[in-house]
Amino acid sequence: MKYILRIGAVILLFNCFPNYGEVNFRLNLGSELSVLDSEHYWQWVFQRDYSFTNRFDIRVMFEEGFGNWRWDVHGIVRTEIGDRFQTNTKRTSVSQRYFDLRSEFDRGSRHQAFAEIDRLSCTYQNSTWRFSLGRFPTTWGRGLVFHPNDLYNSYSPLSVDRMYKVSNDGVLFEKFFQNNWELHVLSITRQQESNSTTNAVRVYVPVANNEFDFFYSKHFEDTVNGFSFAVPIRQLILRFDYARTCSAEKQCYVSSTLNFDFSFDLNGTPAYAFAEYFYQDVGTKHKFRLTTKFSEMLNKQLDRGETHTVARDSLAMGGMVNWHPLWNQSLVVIANLHDSSKLLQTHVSYSLSNSISVVSGMRFPFADVHTEYGKKLVDPTFSTHVGGESVIFFEIYYFR
Repeated sequence: MKYILRIGAVILLFNCFPNYGEVNFRLNLGSELSVLDSEHYWQWVFQRDYSFTNRFDIRVMFEEGFGNWRWDVHGIVRTEIGDRFQTNTKRTSVSQRYFDLRSEFDRGSRHQAFAEIDRLSCTYQNSTWRFSLGRFPTTWGRGLVFHPNDLYNSYSPLSVDRMYKVSNDGVLFEKFFQNNWELHVLSITRQQESNSTTNAVRVYVPVANNEFDFFYSKHFEDTVNGFSFAVPIRQLILRFDYARTCSAEKQCYVSSTLNFDFSFDLNGTPAYAFAEYFYQDVGTKHKFRLTTKFSEMLNKQLDRGETHTVARDSLAMGGMVNWHPLWNQSLVVIANLHDSSKLLQTHVSYSLSNSISVVSGMRFPFADVHTEYGKKLVDPTFSTHVGGESVIFFEIYYFR
């Protein structure tokens, strides 16, 4: 499969490459500062009562369509300085990509600087089918905060900047039928062990105003299948995701989300609200302890970034208000239903112009010691949150 992908990439990319195209740039300047309580594990590691991370990146975006062909190339130059490298023990999805298109300028215990090709894909589409090859993002499922059906670099519940999802190296074939059904066949290849590929089939079925999805996949050494649906009920949109994962040892686990959202008028101001319940068999019902041991499947999914919480049952509620045509505010509260820990995150986005946006926000934990969102007095190998109140700020510029 890997050799076919290489040969096909060379042939298609040479056929797709245009002599002209539109180039845009996106500059992102971001910072995050977290206050650490006394006796917090990370305070002992950092030898201070705060942690911070600064990031600078510029994304160069080349996108062009001609005839039935489309070409997308995104390059990134990024510098990060701070404590994130010590608190992040997960294998990043970027390191799983099959093609190594990254060049590092410098790396240390608290910084890194690199350039990489984040997207590189060629797509052919006609009226009945579409074929994509290269490095491109993929999103499955209908989760708003948690994403059991999205095995392909799903966003963390705490992600604020969701403009560009991490991509994978692979091929995607999509067939469109006259009754509006769709068939998607996806293959993703990675550079680790021999059984690190993903081969998946998805069927999309619209029925009146309702939408249904069914999928089956071989994901690494696991078998994952499931379904999702979205059903309008008056002013609400009800969504459900279900995934069943079976390991090579024939041990099976279930994860699912149920959510609804609706839009409404708040004293003449457009507003939006949602609630989502998340369940995963592999999750734990206990607090962190020195003897705490997560299941092998939970460790594996945390490591691959397929789940972002250790709880068996979680609840998220939130919404967004457009206070002014130029600025809006979003808020989300995430709760672990077993240890009663909660995390509130809110941020405000302000458009200085058509090409400049400023986002600032805060994150507040409401939790006891040894809970998922509280401070840890022991090494939290797979902590989903560093802990403490946090301030987030970033500024985005678009230009040509």
